[in-house]
Amino acid sequence: MGVYSPAGGQTFLGGTPGRPGRVAVVSQSGGLAGEVVKVGERRGLAFSKVATVGNSADVTPAELLGHLAADPATSAIGLYLEDPRDGRGLFEALRNVRKPVVALVGGRSGQGREAAASHTGGMVSDTRVWAALAAQAGVALVTSQDDLIGVLDAFDLHSAARPAAPGGPEILVIGPSGGASVLAADVFDGAGFDLAALPEAAREALRGLGLGAGTSLANPLEIPVGPRGDPGLVRRAVTAILAERPYADVIAHVNAQSFFTFGDSADPLLAYTRGVGALQAELAATRVTLVMRNAECAPPGVEDAVREIARAAGVPVYRSMEAAAVAVAAAKNHARSAHGTA
Repeated sequence: MGVYSPAGGQTFLGGTPGRPGRVAVVSQSGGLAGEVVKVGERRGLAFSKVATVGNSADVTPAELLGHLAADPATSAIGLYLEDPRDGRGLFEALRNVRKPVVALVGGRSGQGREAAASHTGGMVSDTRVWAALAAQAGVALVTSQDDLIGVLDAFDLHSAARPAAPGGPEILVIGPSGGASVLAADVFDGAGFDLAALPEAAREALRGLGLGAGTSLANPLEIPVGPRGDPGLVRRAVTAILAERPYADVIAHVNAQSFFTFGDSADPLLAYTRGVGALQAELAATRVTLVMRNAECAPPGVEDAVREIARAAGVPVYRSMEAAAVAVAAAKNHARSAHGTA
């Protein structure tokens, strides 16, 4: 369907291109590329270049990947592939690129392969091949369009801005609701993360902040977050913990529904978001991610406002623990590859 390049004034979509950014996409589906652009821009992403290549009878994804690897305006790359045509060339291009790359592959199932064959003529879609390629090339492999956008968001905000953040498995989860914390532990444990226990010195520091009455001081850490809560508490709690034990990633979660069931203003939720952003500003070697659960319960415009505040502070926002886990795993994977510890 063409090329989308805001800096160059090119678009295959209706209307005026969005603001230029650092994220590039190569897609064998024009329609899907348009969705990634529009949904991504709604979430705050900005694109450098998006190229749609169809069945790649002429220009291949590998050739474009080589170009984007050397493009100073691009810092993260997304791919949608069905049949790259030049498999060896794609593998070599992925091995040589030093920027974070996330790939969504269509046609992994039997019926998906039939759909891909009629769409781009794709014939090669063995899931094991793609998994092996991703592992050897240090590429994040996702299974949905939403995760493709979510990982690009994490790459845009975290991988370029915080190169010192390590790729170790340890994470700290902090937010309200014991039930949500238990479910978060299940999700992140299933993703291979280590919710390492808090050292006694950190627990003592948390008690000094007034935490621990009626709840255990564990990881995930339950803290009072709501319309009447202290919006700066999450920053102080995490700072106290990291002074005693480093965590490569901090996942802060919040229940948007509670702010509007027990309150009548978005101000406390926005103040909490600013507190999370202030935390990230203080942590050069830790990635901070925000999960806004039950975002559909917020009045119109509130979710966009939260995303805008968080993005300005370098914090990606997700609607679910599952989406956050995919993005955090991708950022950790790239950090390991960049640090030579893969």
